[in-house]
Amino acid sequence: MKGFVTLLVLMLVAVLSLPGSMAFPLSPQSRLSRHIITVGDEPGDGNYTSIKEALNHSSPGDIIEVYSGTYKEHGISITVEGISLIGLPYDPDNPNQTGKPLILGQGLSDIITIYGPNVTVSGFHIDNKGGGIDEWTIININPGADYCTISNNTLTSSSNSIVGIVSSYNTITNNTIRWAGFITGIELDYPGQHNVVSDNVIDRCPDGIRFWGGINDTIVRNRISNCSQFGVDIGGGGANVFQYNTFENNNIGLHIYQSAYNQVRNNNFLNNSYHAGFDEALWVCTNRWFHNYWGRPRLLPYPIQGSNLLIFSWVQFDWRPAMKPYDIT
Repeated sequence: MKGFVTLLVLMLVAVLSLPGSMAFPLSPQSRLSRHIITVGDEPGDGNYTSIKEALNHSSPGDIIEVYSGTYKEHGISITVEGISLIGLPYDPDNPNQTGKPLILGQGLSDIITIYGPNVTVSGFHIDNKGGGIDEWTIININPGADYCTISNNTLTSSSNSIVGIVSSYNTITNNTIRWAGFITGIELDYPGQHNVVSDNVIDRCPDGIRFWGGINDTIVRNRISNCSQFGVDIGGGGANVFQYNTFENNNIGLHIYQSAYNQVRNNNFLNNSYHAGFDEALWVCTNRWFHNYWGRPRLLPYPIQGSNLLIFSWVQFDWRPAMKPYDIT
Protein backbone atom coordinates (compact mmCIF):
# COMPACT_ATOMS: atom_id res chain seq x y z
CA MET A 1 0.00 0.00 0.00
CA LYS A 2 2.83 2.37 0.88
CA GLY A 3 4.36 1.80 -2.56
CA PHE A 4 1.03 2.53 -4.26
CA VAL A 5 0.66 5.84 -2.38
CA THR A 6 4.21 6.79 -3.32
CA LEU A 7 3.43 6.07 -6.99
CA LEU A 8 0.33 8.31 -6.89
CA VAL A 9 2.33 11.16 -5.36
CA LEU A 10 5.01 10.86 -8.04
CA MET A 11 2.38 10.89 -10.80
CA LEU A 12 0.73 14.00 -9.35
CA VAL A 13 4.07 15.81 -9.15
CA ALA A 14 4.82 14.86 -12.77
CA VAL A 15 1.49 16.24 -14.02
CA LEU A 16 1.86 19.50 -12.09
CA SER A 17 5.35 19.96 -13.48
CA LEU A 18 4.22 19.80 -17.13
CA PRO A 19 4.91 23.03 -19.09
CA GLY A 20 1.96 25.28 -19.81
CA SER A 21 1.98 24.38 -23.49
CA MET A 22 0.98 20.82 -22.63
CA ALA A 23 -1.99 21.76 -20.44
CA PHE A 24 -5.48 21.35 -21.91
CA PRO A 25 -6.62 24.77 -23.22
CA LEU A 26 -9.98 26.21 -22.29
CA SER A 27 -12.56 26.19 -25.06
CA PRO A 28 -13.46 29.60 -26.55
CA GLN A 29 -16.92 29.43 -24.95
CA SER A 30 -15.46 28.77 -21.51
CA ARG A 31 -13.48 32.00 -21.76
CA LEU A 32 -16.58 34.12 -22.45
CA SER A 33 -17.98 36.13 -19.56
CA ARG A 34 -21.75 35.47 -20.03
CA HIS A 35 -22.73 38.44 -17.87
CA ILE A 36 -26.27 39.82 -18.26
CA ILE A 37 -26.63 43.54 -19.05
CA THR A 38 -30.11 45.09 -19.12
CA VAL A 39 -31.44 48.01 -21.17
CA GLY A 40 -34.67 49.95 -20.57
CA ASP A 41 -36.09 52.93 -22.43
CA GLU A 42 -36.59 54.94 -19.21
CA PRO A 43 -34.04 55.84 -16.52
CA GLY A 44 -33.90 53.24 -13.80
CA ASP A 45 -35.46 50.46 -15.88
CA GLY A 46 -32.17 48.68 -16.59
CA ASN A 47 -28.43 49.08 -16.36
CA TYR A 48 -28.51 51.42 -19.37
CA THR A 49 -31.07 53.34 -21.46
CA SER A 50 -29.14 52.87 -24.72
CA ILE A 51 -28.26 49.70 -26.62
CA LYS A 52 -25.06 51.35 -27.84
CA GLU A 53 -24.05 52.20 -24.29
CA ALA A 54 -24.67 48.63 -23.17
CA LEU A 55 -22.50 47.33 -26.01
CA ASN A 56 -19.74 49.81 -25.11
CA HIS A 57 -19.59 48.23 -21.66
CA SER A 58 -19.86 44.60 -22.79
CA SER A 59 -17.33 41.78 -22.84
CA PRO A 60 -17.13 38.67 -25.05
CA GLY A 61 -20.09 36.40 -24.38
CA ASP A 62 -22.28 38.94 -22.58
CA ILE A 63 -26.07 38.78 -22.88
CA ILE A 64 -27.73 42.15 -23.41
CA GLU A 65 -31.43 41.99 -22.55
CA VAL A 66 -33.50 44.87 -23.94
CA TYR A 67 -36.85 45.50 -22.26
CA SER A 68 -40.02 46.27 -24.20
CA GLY A 69 -40.09 49.92 -25.26
CA THR A 70 -38.98 52.26 -28.05
CA TYR A 71 -35.30 52.94 -28.82
CA LYS A 72 -34.39 55.58 -31.40
CA GLU A 73 -30.96 54.30 -32.34
CA HIS A 74 -28.93 53.62 -35.47
CA GLY A 75 -25.30 52.91 -36.30
CA ILE A 76 -25.17 50.14 -33.69
CA SER A 77 -21.90 48.18 -34.07
CA ILE A 78 -21.39 44.76 -32.52
CA THR A 79 -17.66 44.11 -32.57
CA VAL A 80 -17.33 41.78 -29.58
CA GLU A 81 -17.43 38.01 -30.02
CA GLY A 82 -20.36 36.02 -28.70
CA ILE A 83 -22.70 38.90 -27.84
CA SER A 84 -26.39 37.95 -27.52
CA LEU A 85 -28.68 40.94 -28.09
CA ILE A 86 -32.06 39.73 -26.90
CA GLY A 87 -35.35 41.62 -26.98
CA LEU A 88 -37.73 40.88 -24.10
CA PRO A 89 -41.49 41.36 -24.69
CA TYR A 90 -42.00 42.96 -21.27
CA ASP A 91 -40.64 45.60 -18.91
CA PRO A 92 -40.27 44.28 -15.34
CA ASP A 93 -40.73 47.83 -14.00
CA ASN A 94 -43.81 48.59 -16.10
CA PRO A 95 -46.29 45.69 -16.41
CA ASN A 96 -48.39 47.69 -18.90
CA GLN A 97 -45.54 47.84 -21.41
CA THR A 98 -45.44 44.68 -23.52
CA GLY A 99 -44.43 43.58 -27.01
CA LYS A 100 -41.13 43.31 -28.83
CA PRO A 101 -38.79 46.25 -28.16
CA LEU A 102 -38.92 48.62 -31.14
CA ILE A 103 -35.69 50.03 -32.59
CA LEU A 104 -36.33 53.03 -34.86
CA GLY A 105 -33.43 53.88 -37.13
CA GLN A 106 -35.34 56.71 -38.87
CA GLY A 107 -33.50 56.13 -42.14
CA LEU A 108 -30.32 57.81 -40.89
CA SER A 109 -27.85 54.92 -41.40
CA ASP A 110 -27.61 51.15 -41.17
CA ILE A 111 -29.15 50.14 -37.84
CA ILE A 112 -27.05 47.14 -36.74
CA THR A 113 -23.69 46.11 -38.20
CA ILE A 114 -22.11 42.90 -36.91
CA TYR A 115 -18.33 42.55 -37.03
CA GLY A 116 -17.77 39.84 -34.40
CA PRO A 117 -18.51 36.10 -34.74
CA ASN A 118 -21.09 34.07 -32.82
CA VAL A 119 -23.46 37.03 -32.36
CA THR A 120 -27.20 36.61 -31.83
CA VAL A 121 -29.88 39.26 -32.48
CA SER A 122 -33.34 38.02 -31.48
CA GLY A 123 -36.75 39.24 -30.40
CA PHE A 124 -36.91 42.79 -31.85
CA HIS A 125 -39.06 44.89 -34.13
CA ILE A 126 -36.56 46.97 -36.10
CA ASP A 127 -37.74 49.64 -38.53
CA ASN A 128 -35.61 51.96 -40.67
CA LYS A 129 -38.27 54.11 -42.29
CA GLY A 130 -37.06 57.65 -42.89
CA GLY A 131 -37.01 60.56 -45.26
CA GLY A 132 -33.58 59.96 -46.77
CA ILE A 133 -32.78 58.21 -50.05
CA ASP A 134 -29.43 56.75 -48.97
CA GLU A 135 -29.01 53.00 -49.32
CA TRP A 136 -29.32 51.89 -45.70
CA THR A 137 -29.76 48.35 -44.42
CA ILE A 138 -31.30 47.15 -41.16
CA ILE A 139 -28.79 44.38 -40.27
CA ASN A 140 -25.40 43.85 -41.93
CA ILE A 141 -23.30 40.77 -41.15
CA ASN A 142 -19.79 41.66 -42.32
CA PRO A 143 -16.89 39.45 -43.47
CA GLY A 144 -15.46 37.48 -40.57
CA ALA A 145 -18.69 37.65 -38.56
CA ASP A 146 -19.40 33.94 -38.95
CA TYR A 147 -21.80 31.71 -36.99
CA CYS A 148 -24.27 34.51 -36.24
CA THR A 149 -28.01 34.04 -35.66
CA ILE A 150 -30.78 36.49 -36.57
CA SER A 151 -34.06 35.08 -35.27
CA ASN A 152 -37.62 35.91 -34.23
CA ASN A 153 -37.47 39.53 -35.38
CA THR A 154 -39.83 41.77 -37.33
CA LEU A 155 -37.66 43.76 -39.77
CA THR A 156 -39.40 46.43 -41.82
CA SER A 157 -38.88 49.41 -44.12
CA SER A 158 -35.35 50.07 -45.25
CA SER A 159 -34.25 52.14 -48.23
CA ASN A 160 -31.88 49.43 -49.47
CA SER A 161 -31.95 45.85 -48.17
CA ILE A 162 -33.24 44.44 -44.90
CA VAL A 163 -30.49 41.89 -44.10
CA GLY A 164 -27.10 41.74 -45.84
CA ILE A 165 -24.73 38.80 -45.32
CA VAL A 166 -21.08 38.68 -46.46
CA SER A 167 -19.94 35.90 -44.12
CA SER A 168 -20.49 32.19 -43.52
CA TYR A 169 -22.31 29.66 -41.35
CA ASN A 170 -25.00 32.11 -40.29
CA THR A 171 -28.64 31.29 -39.52
CA ILE A 172 -31.51 33.63 -40.45
CA THR A 173 -34.67 32.06 -39.07
CA ASN A 174 -38.24 32.81 -38.01
CA ASN A 175 -38.19 36.48 -39.00
CA THR A 176 -40.83 38.60 -40.70
CA ILE A 177 -39.14 40.77 -43.34
CA ARG A 178 -41.15 43.41 -45.22
CA TRP A 179 -40.84 46.50 -47.39
CA ALA A 180 -37.25 46.64 -48.59
CA GLY A 181 -37.33 49.89 -50.49
CA PHE A 182 -34.70 49.44 -53.18
CA ILE A 183 -33.18 45.97 -53.41
CA THR A 184 -33.94 42.89 -51.36
CA GLY A 185 -35.19 41.35 -48.16
CA ILE A 186 -32.09 39.18 -47.68
CA GLU A 187 -28.89 39.48 -49.70
CA LEU A 188 -26.28 36.68 -49.65
CA ASP A 189 -22.96 37.84 -51.11
CA TYR A 190 -19.57 36.33 -51.94
CA PRO A 191 -17.48 35.10 -50.15
CA GLY A 192 -20.25 33.93 -47.79
CA GLN A 193 -21.20 30.26 -47.82
CA HIS A 194 -23.02 27.59 -45.83
CA ASN A 195 -25.67 30.02 -44.57
CA VAL A 196 -29.15 28.79 -43.62
CA VAL A 197 -32.25 30.90 -44.31
CA SER A 198 -35.27 29.13 -42.84
CA ASP A 199 -38.87 29.68 -41.75
CA ASN A 200 -39.02 33.38 -42.63
CA VAL A 201 -41.89 35.41 -44.05
CA ILE A 202 -40.48 37.72 -46.75
CA ASP A 203 -43.04 40.06 -48.26
CA ARG A 204 -43.31 43.14 -50.49
CA CYS A 205 -39.65 43.55 -51.43
CA PRO A 206 -38.30 44.12 -54.96
CA ASP A 207 -36.39 40.85 -54.55
CA GLY A 208 -37.20 38.52 -51.67
CA ILE A 209 -33.73 36.88 -51.54
CA ARG A 210 -30.83 37.84 -53.79
CA PHE A 211 -27.59 35.92 -54.28
CA TRP A 212 -24.36 37.52 -55.48
CA GLY A 213 -22.04 34.53 -55.52
CA GLY A 214 -23.44 32.68 -52.50
CA ILE A 215 -22.24 29.06 -52.29
CA ASN A 216 -23.67 26.04 -50.48
CA ASP A 217 -26.48 28.02 -48.86
CA THR A 218 -29.72 26.35 -47.75
CA ILE A 219 -33.07 28.13 -48.24
CA VAL A 220 -35.84 26.13 -46.59
CA ARG A 221 -39.48 26.60 -45.47
CA ASN A 222 -39.70 30.31 -46.26
CA ARG A 223 -42.80 32.07 -47.59
CA ILE A 224 -41.74 34.62 -50.21
CA SER A 225 -44.58 36.71 -51.60
CA ASN A 226 -45.60 39.90 -53.40
CA CYS A 227 -42.11 40.73 -54.71
CA SER A 228 -42.16 43.11 -57.65
CA GLN A 229 -39.13 41.56 -59.40
CA PHE A 230 -38.01 38.14 -58.10
CA GLY A 231 -38.94 35.99 -55.17
CA VAL A 232 -35.39 34.62 -55.35
CA ASP A 233 -32.73 35.92 -57.76
CA ILE A 234 -29.55 33.81 -58.00
CA GLY A 235 -26.53 35.47 -59.61
CA GLY A 236 -23.25 33.54 -59.68
CA GLY A 237 -22.06 31.02 -57.13
CA GLY A 238 -24.08 27.85 -56.86
CA ALA A 239 -24.58 24.49 -55.15
CA ASN A 240 -27.43 26.01 -53.16
CA VAL A 241 -30.50 24.08 -52.01
CA PHE A 242 -34.05 25.48 -52.17
CA GLN A 243 -36.57 23.19 -50.49
CA TYR A 244 -40.08 23.44 -49.05
CA ASN A 245 -40.43 27.16 -49.80
CA THR A 246 -43.60 28.85 -51.02
CA PHE A 247 -43.22 31.41 -53.83
CA GLU A 248 -46.50 33.27 -54.15
CA ASN A 249 -47.78 36.34 -56.03
CA ASN A 250 -44.32 37.40 -57.24
CA ASN A 251 -43.44 38.72 -60.69
CA ILE A 252 -40.95 35.84 -61.15
CA GLY A 253 -40.84 33.24 -58.40
CA LEU A 254 -37.22 32.05 -58.86
CA HIS A 255 -34.60 33.18 -61.36
CA ILE A 256 -31.13 31.65 -61.94
CA TYR A 257 -28.41 33.70 -63.65
CA GLN A 258 -24.96 32.23 -64.37
CA SER A 259 -25.14 29.88 -61.40
CA ALA A 260 -24.53 26.13 -61.33
CA TYR A 261 -25.42 22.97 -59.42
CA ASN A 262 -28.41 24.42 -57.58
CA GLN A 263 -31.21 22.10 -56.44
CA VAL A 264 -34.82 23.32 -56.45
CA ARG A 265 -37.01 20.68 -54.83
CA ASN A 266 -40.37 20.28 -53.10
CA ASN A 267 -41.36 23.95 -53.35
CA ASN A 268 -44.77 25.55 -53.97
CA PHE A 269 -45.03 27.99 -56.89
CA LEU A 270 -48.38 29.76 -56.61
CA ASN A 271 -49.91 32.65 -58.59
CA ASN A 272 -46.61 34.12 -59.81
CA SER A 273 -46.62 35.95 -63.15
CA TYR A 274 -43.80 33.57 -64.12
CA HIS A 275 -42.95 30.73 -61.79
CA ALA A 276 -39.26 30.30 -62.73
CA GLY A 277 -36.66 31.07 -65.37
CA PHE A 278 -32.92 31.07 -66.05
CA ASP A 279 -30.14 32.73 -68.06
CA GLU A 280 -27.15 30.43 -68.00
CA ALA A 281 -23.85 29.63 -69.69
CA LEU A 282 -22.11 26.37 -70.58
CA TRP A 283 -23.33 24.74 -67.35
CA VAL A 284 -26.91 25.05 -68.55
CA CYS A 285 -27.77 21.48 -67.57
CA THR A 286 -26.29 21.44 -64.06
CA ASN A 287 -29.21 22.96 -62.12
CA ARG A 288 -31.89 20.49 -61.07
CA TRP A 289 -35.63 20.81 -60.45
CA PHE A 290 -37.38 18.07 -58.44
CA HIS A 291 -40.98 17.48 -57.38
CA ASN A 292 -42.12 21.11 -57.18
CA TYR A 293 -45.78 22.13 -57.26
CA TRP A 294 -46.37 24.43 -60.22
CA GLY A 295 -49.72 26.10 -59.54
CA ARG A 296 -51.91 23.09 -60.34
CA PRO A 297 -51.70 19.28 -60.43
CA ARG A 298 -49.61 18.07 -63.38
CA LEU A 299 -49.16 14.57 -64.79
CA LEU A 300 -46.59 15.66 -67.39
CA PRO A 301 -43.14 17.19 -66.78
CA TYR A 302 -43.18 20.93 -66.16
CA PRO A 303 -41.01 22.99 -68.59
CA ILE A 304 -38.86 25.84 -67.22
CA GLN A 305 -37.97 28.21 -70.03
CA GLY A 306 -34.77 30.22 -70.24
CA SER A 307 -31.72 30.94 -72.40
CA ASN A 308 -28.14 29.70 -72.70
CA LEU A 309 -24.80 31.33 -73.51
CA LEU A 310 -25.63 31.73 -77.19
CA ILE A 311 -28.86 33.59 -76.43
CA PHE A 312 -30.80 30.60 -77.72
CA SER A 313 -33.99 29.64 -75.99
CA TRP A 314 -33.56 26.62 -73.78
CA VAL A 315 -35.84 24.47 -71.68
CA GLN A 316 -35.20 22.58 -68.46
CA PHE A 317 -37.74 20.25 -66.86
CA ASP A 318 -39.11 19.28 -63.51
CA TRP A 319 -39.69 15.71 -64.67
CA ARG A 320 -41.98 14.66 -61.81
CA PRO A 321 -43.89 17.71 -60.53
CA ALA A 322 -45.97 17.42 -57.37
CA MET A 323 -49.68 16.70 -57.73
CA LYS A 324 -50.71 18.91 -54.81
CA PRO A 325 -49.15 21.79 -52.86
CA TYR A 326 -46.98 20.94 -49.91
CA ASP A 327 -48.29 21.72 -46.43
CA ILE A 328 -45.49 24.02 -45.28
CA THR A 329 -45.92 25.68 -41.89
